[in-house]
Amino acid sequence: MTAPNGAKLDRDRELPGGLGIYRLQSAGAASEATSNEAIDSLNQDPNVEYAYPVYVNPATGKRHFLNDEVVVRLNAPFDPGQTDVATVFSLELTDTLSAKENLYVFRLTQPKNFNPFAVCRSLLQRAEVVWAEPNMMQEVRQFVIPNDNSFASEWNLRNTGQTQGFSDADVDADEAWDGSQGYGSAGIRIAIVDDGVQTAHPDLAANTVQGYDFFGSDTDPNPVNANDNHGTAVAGVAAAVVNNTTGVAGAAGKCKILPVRISENGIAASASSIYKALLYAADNADLINCSWGTSPSSTVTSGFVYAFNSGRAGKGCPVLCAAGNSAGGDGPNSYGTLYELNLFSNFGAGSYFVAFTYLKDASGSANDDCFWLADLTLPNGSKERLDNNTLPAGWTTDGAANWTGSIDPAHAHGTTRYAWRSGVIGDNQFSRLITPLTAVTASQTTITFRNWISSQQNQDFAWVFVYNSQGQLLNPQFPIGSGAVANQTTAVGYPANLGSVLAVGASSDFDYRSHYSQYGSTLCFVASSDGGYGSITTTDRTGSAGYDSTSDYTSTFGGTSAAAPLAAGIAALVLSKDGNLTRSTVASKLNENCDKVGPVAYTGTPPLTRNDFFGYGRLNAKSSVNATTADTTAPSFTAAQTIHYRAVDVTFSEPMGDTALTPGNYSITAGAGTLSSNPAKAIRITPSIYRLIWTSGDMATSGTVTIQASSLIKDVAGNALGGALSQSSTGTKRIVAINCGNFQLDYTGINYQGPWFADHWQFQGNEFLANYLVVPYGGVPNYTYNTIDTSGVTDPAPQAVYATERKSNGAGVAVSYSIPGIPSVPQTVRFHFASFYTHTGDQVFDIKINGTLVYPDYDILGHTYGMNFKAITQTFSVTPGGDGMIRIDLVPKSSVSWTASANGIEILKP
Repeated sequence: MTAPNGAKLDRDRELPGGLGIYRLQSAGAASEATSNEAIDSLNQDPNVEYAYPVYVNPATGKRHFLNDEVVVRLNAPFDPGQTDVATVFSLELTDTLSAKENLYVFRLTQPKNFNPFAVCRSLLQRAEVVWAEPNMMQEVRQFVIPNDNSFASEWNLRNTGQTQGFSDADVDADEAWDGSQGYGSAGIRIAIVDDGVQTAHPDLAANTVQGYDFFGSDTDPNPVNANDNHGTAVAGVAAAVVNNTTGVAGAAGKCKILPVRISENGIAASASSIYKALLYAADNADLINCSWGTSPSSTVTSGFVYAFNSGRAGKGCPVLCAAGNSAGGDGPNSYGTLYELNLFSNFGAGSYFVAFTYLKDASGSANDDCFWLADLTLPNGSKERLDNNTLPAGWTTDGAANWTGSIDPAHAHGTTRYAWRSGVIGDNQFSRLITPLTAVTASQTTITFRNWISSQQNQDFAWVFVYNSQGQLLNPQFPIGSGAVANQTTAVGYPANLGSVLAVGASSDFDYRSHYSQYGSTLCFVASSDGGYGSITTTDRTGSAGYDSTSDYTSTFGGTSAAAPLAAGIAALVLSKDGNLTRSTVASKLNENCDKVGPVAYTGTPPLTRNDFFGYGRLNAKSSVNATTADTTAPSFTAAQTIHYRAVDVTFSEPMGDTALTPGNYSITAGAGTLSSNPAKAIRITPSIYRLIWTSGDMATSGTVTIQASSLIKDVAGNALGGALSQSSTGTKRIVAINCGNFQLDYTGINYQGPWFADHWQFQGNEFLANYLVVPYGGVPNYTYNTIDTSGVTDPAPQAVYATERKSNGAGVAVSYSIPGIPSVPQTVRFHFASFYTHTGDQVFDIKINGTLVYPDYDILGHTYGMNFKAITQTFSVTPGGDGMIRIDLVPKSSVSWTASANGIEILKP
């Protein structure tokens, strides 16, 4: 629909009574004056009953819609003979809501002449009017509870106290879902970089897109080994399908999962493979989750820096990394071990006192010289958290020094602020903590607890002694252990400690730091995970595989491995509301809107107050989403670039939703040669660039190619494209053309643009913009600032191509290229070379294509007759392999060095 002033109006939605909502489309943001002008123009149209603006509640983002009715409360029953309130404003009584309350609905009989707000303001000046307001329709704010049958177990998303933890010790996901982004946008992708994701899982399949296995170097990112269970559980926390009456709900249950496999059976791929995986994830996803740690690597760090700076087509890719699980130690002396003592099997039915006792000998002290206790469950099932500085009723302490409890964020367990520890004692002394008299029966048998022992090895011991109701010590006694806490690491681990990522710690269902969660100055925030009474329920490998051999789900997941994908899901909700946000803005939305939980002081300038145990606090999805202004700008179709004789890249003004992947939403209307109207495929190259691929036909080599995109295409936030817009491009005469000097890392030979996903990397680039460089044995760059003489070359490459080259790194070391996605019919391969050297023997090498020697001892300087800075070309006919690959090796002679080089390679259009 078009307003008389030419403004573009697109139908947004239908409302009851035939009312339609239209959105004003303009070249930029519509000003109030522009909107009013369009409304005034529409009200002049005899086919339009009335036109009013739509109002948005800034607190909720919900829209309010005017119609031609007002609701009025009078101070006496309405009587047209007693009041002219209706006739003055041309009102017609349509409904009596309450005769007792004198509450009436009136319709504006001249809605084009009277705005309902203006009418109500005037009515309020009348003595007989108590109040008046427009009878507005509005979008409902629903507090969303999904129908997934295990959602009630997902306390990390909505904590009602179901685990016996604290109600609302969660990330407020259900309240965040009430925002305009709902459960998230299908246009937002979360890369799960892990040990594989079961892509066919019934609660993941609908949200999973094609990924890649960088461990096995194939296109199947599914788990392989029986122990490869981690990634499937991680993926479920982030984005398990929501509202499908099945299993669990992910934090961003409408967003997509990009599985990126880098490990198998606990063994990670090489640093170079992880680097490639991170680049692949940064180029193909909007967020990256890394629920793992490894030793520092400059190569891997470079991958994270790439994601930080260049991911999402330059907006930066937020990377959520698990902080690590070793702060509480690992082993029998750590809080990570739940100690279980079956009193019934040792002592039979009866009533007993249980004494936790720390004993020292005469050999001095070592380590913390103490015994810490937490998280007890008595035989009758009652739990004692010891979350106070005084003992619970019936508990006692004695010995040379009493046990004490104090707020201790470093040593407290996830169920408590307080840490209770044995008294400070000397040689040959003890400190004891004794439970109340505890009943033991055949059905109430066991006491469980967590402890943390830090003492001399094999000298000072923690013991559990059991006494009968008369106070007599019984046998056996139970030595729990001695020595230092095993394998304790408190600082945030690598790669979470990098400045290019967001480090995610874990908090419990009590909103205390989980004892294992590593902390320090590089921690960004915490998110709900296990460590208290509740663990995390999420997807598990189906059948007998996975953590739970009896279910397709597990209820025992946790660690910072579960906290990180929860954070990634929240970040995905933020991006779903506005896909244009930069990486730093997404980070700010998370950091600035955390809840300041825990028994600690937060210092700094609000809202960025922090402490080392919780970072900026516990993530709050609702607050982060509400702090994000919804993107309401309609995207535009800004460019089209022909990059192949059967492929065109189209560019939008902002990140797009999954409707941009529907081939039927595009058509080619001019300059198509023999191509059909609609492409066969549409694939995502960046969040705002999509590649249209035809699988048959032939685009014209010259002239204008016109691509049309439908208004059915929407951006990440759900805004429709501004009508069926067209963009034009010129034809192409090449399948692909490589600038060989366009590479990414010197010497290493690492380059991410390999054939990992054939559709994605197919036809990558036009007119020497592409880079399919693969140099497994090294190679160094060479640059020249001299103008290259191209007078002897027909159809030369651009001067920038000849100004850069890729050359070999040592005698016999090949420079190699792998070019994917080439139709398996005879092709013409054309090399572009430039002479940079004057020494005889330089730039002499063998040319091999698909393993066949096609030109031995190719001599660049010989072909330019000894003249430097001259361009030459060499052409070969070759048929790609069955995988659609053309592989090229330039092999220098073993007797010389630094001689194999190329400036450009192209595959000509048939």
